[in-house]
Amino acid sequence: MDARADAVIRPRLRRDAVLHPTTDGAVLQANGETMWLAGANAYRLLSRLVPRLTGERTVREICAGLPAAKRETVSALIRGLLDRGAVIDIGQENGSAPSDPRFRAQYEYLAHAGDAPAEGFRRWRTARILLTGNGISLQAAVLGLLRNGAGPVFLAAPPGWPLHSAVAAEAARLGTPEPVPGQWPPPPGGDGYDIVLYSADRAEPDLILDMIGRARNGGAPVLAAAALDGRVVIGPTTTPGSASCWWCAAAQLGLDPARPVDPTGALTPLVARMIGGALAFAAFGELTGVSPSQHAVVQQLRTLETSRPVVDGGCPVCHDHASDHAGTPPAREAPATPGFVVRTVRDMPAASVREYSAVVHRLVRSRPAPADFQPDWNDQPAAQNSYPRAALIALPEDAPATLRPFAAELAAGPARSRFSLPTLAWLLRMSYGRLSRRLRVDSGQPRRAGDYAAADWRRGAVSGGGLYPLEIYWVAGNGGPLPAGIYHYAPGHHALERLALGNHTGRVRQVVPHPQAQAASQFLLITLSFWRNAFKYANLAYHIGTIDLGALLGALGHLGAAIDLPVWRLLWFDDQALNELLGLDTAVESVLAVVPMPWQDGQDRQDGQNPPACAGPADRPAAFERSRTLLRFACTARVHGQTMWSGQQLPDADDARRAAVDPAPAGPHRPGDAYPLPEPAQPPPTDPVSDLLPRRRSSSGAMVATPPLELPRLASVLRLATRTSGYRSDTTPDGGPTGWTRLSVLANHIAGLPAGGYLYDPGTQVLHRSATAPTDRWLDVLAGIGVSLMNYDLNQAAAVLVVSGRSDAMIDHCGPRGYRLLNAEVGTVAQSVYLTATAVGLGCGAVLNLDHVAVDQVLGFDGTDERTLLCLLIGGERDGSAEFDHRLY
Repeated sequence: MDARADAVIRPRLRRDAVLHPTTDGAVLQANGETMWLAGANAYRLLSRLVPRLTGERTVREICAGLPAAKRETVSALIRGLLDRGAVIDIGQENGSAPSDPRFRAQYEYLAHAGDAPAEGFRRWRTARILLTGNGISLQAAVLGLLRNGAGPVFLAAPPGWPLHSAVAAEAARLGTPEPVPGQWPPPPGGDGYDIVLYSADRAEPDLILDMIGRARNGGAPVLAAAALDGRVVIGPTTTPGSASCWWCAAAQLGLDPARPVDPTGALTPLVARMIGGALAFAAFGELTGVSPSQHAVVQQLRTLETSRPVVDGGCPVCHDHASDHAGTPPAREAPATPGFVVRTVRDMPAASVREYSAVVHRLVRSRPAPADFQPDWNDQPAAQNSYPRAALIALPEDAPATLRPFAAELAAGPARSRFSLPTLAWLLRMSYGRLSRRLRVDSGQPRRAGDYAAADWRRGAVSGGGLYPLEIYWVAGNGGPLPAGIYHYAPGHHALERLALGNHTGRVRQVVPHPQAQAASQFLLITLSFWRNAFKYANLAYHIGTIDLGALLGALGHLGAAIDLPVWRLLWFDDQALNELLGLDTAVESVLAVVPMPWQDGQDRQDGQNPPACAGPADRPAAFERSRTLLRFACTARVHGQTMWSGQQLPDADDARRAAVDPAPAGPHRPGDAYPLPEPAQPPPTDPVSDLLPRRRSSSGAMVATPPLELPRLASVLRLATRTSGYRSDTTPDGGPTGWTRLSVLANHIAGLPAGGYLYDPGTQVLHRSATAPTDRWLDVLAGIGVSLMNYDLNQAAAVLVVSGRSDAMIDHCGPRGYRLLNAEVGTVAQSVYLTATAVGLGCGAVLNLDHVAVDQVLGFDGTDERTLLCLLIGGERDGSAEFDHRLY
């Protein structure tokens, strides 16, 4: 890199880059590569350089003021990072990064995905796009184009299309021009479009065939996404030289326009928005050149399974010799019933819940068996349970008119609301329904994220690894809005699948001995589907899944609190009886929580008659299974079996309190080193939780250490996270704190607070500094704690919030079930920390693979039975992002 280049290049560290210290240097992971840098000062040099690699300054400006030798060292280092792809040149094309801040994220996405972002972005911003089609898919495609800064959009909507006003409102909110009225077919000589897009809830074969023919004859390229015969086909793009087209894919699959487009009612508004947004992203890739749509993607509407079939040109337009008419493709064969095999893995010798908890606590120091386990990503289970033969009932999407701010949730009086169908649908959608597609470049994003066949979807609740192994069932009784029966929530459709008819709520009340259950006629049952986590995490999956439960319950509780609706969690019940009620194999899936729902009597009632109960689980539809080989881990089965109810009584309040953490500082601490927390400098955030949940995400390597976090902001996070972590349950009927967990702090970069470990006392709002924290070599301490951490640089976090508790005491006083009770609370605290960080504008990331034993030592837990259970990193993030906006709301 010569001086001339230094004056032009504006280096930005890739947004998926993560730096780690090593014993002899540093390692930098970025763009799928790992770079090792040797030298005692390598990490220190890179960590000082990283905050300057923002793309705002040239190399010359970054090196200004350095001695010549250091200037050459830094310049050579940046050159090496550019060559390896860890750094990108934001200004490489004459400094032509977009001046409009609204769409800088899209430009940066291109900078990470291709070699000529400015040219690709120019084409995206200036291309003349004709969009036509029908239904909600068409609306979603329009909004996807507008939200991501597409060029002039010409909208040829069908007559009477009812969604014009929604499109106009979004354009006004964004400050972008509304789509221009377009026409298809275009008038003679009036084409002039750079691409023609077709997005439809209902495919129109003659129209698609006409578009393909015009594209084949030199017209604008055509890219379509439309539903036909129970499937959705997206792409490929048709040009004069294309090998195949949309209709070739449909014909090869045997899709028949004479059959119903959506025979099972699976094309819900949410699915339609997924399709339209996918088309907008495909157009983005096509016009910018970063990912041309050369292959078709096919999605089954009922199961949402996707594939990329190999398509040979075979429609009348692509091959003149083809004999099949477009309207009568060959009949397809009925899909075979999928089969799978089950293998039991003989693994950990742990014989008790207590031993399993201890093994998980030490997982960084000794990996749990089977130590050589590797996930088979080609045989990954589906992202959700689905029951293809069950009737599907779309849920409403209405939001409550008035919502209390998240920060004020617990400040109001007693709950006054009751459940209704719109309220339940809102709770389900915002907590566990799909809210947006993950198309953000960061260290936690899989490299195939841009492929719709491997799309990853964001939800409101926190989930370890983003795998979402929980399922939600509604046991509906008399007096509700639907016929009494058992329903499964399908988060990918935002709909209910009816599994059984008949009033089964009496059985729930019989096996859930709590007054809230006895008074209810409607229940949510939340289950853990073991394989969905275990395929990746093996025996650790059970631990993660029981924490996930608390996060989901926490999200439901926050949503309920926002509208004065009590959301109780009942965790003490006869597991096997409820599993049998749902027709579950306990080795595959098991109920972990019951949520009783006091209903608005008579509201939304469709039918006063309730059919008789079904004959039993054997009559219920079977769940779809994608995996061909399912592994069952013997240790998980043993541990779960011990936590199941075996007739023991719910511990009384005194027993439960005996498992609480002593609020006094644990272990040795410095009596003189107590740091009173200041009052928050800013007023409490006013966002309702329904605004925070769609924005909640893990930082995944985006944190930066500079500037340091102000102490009042840390105080705000601790106060608000603690205050919003309460819940109503069979062990905490008043919603107050159980005392089973506490928050502590590993301070890295907090203005006015020395680096080290601190115990947080919420009663006095004081941080007590641990005497065991070696602050003089804090960087070495962090390196040891984060030795296994891959998608974060621990030193870049402003602080680590540590959730701790007394696992053995919970088992002593509550039995093996206490392990699940404690983990559920840990998950609820994690959900509150995430929402709090989002509300105050900080990044957050939960991690289990820190060395918890080392954290215990830093915080002074040695010699006590208190243990680190979960760590959450918080701090500022790099400015901006690199992403495409594919929201589903």
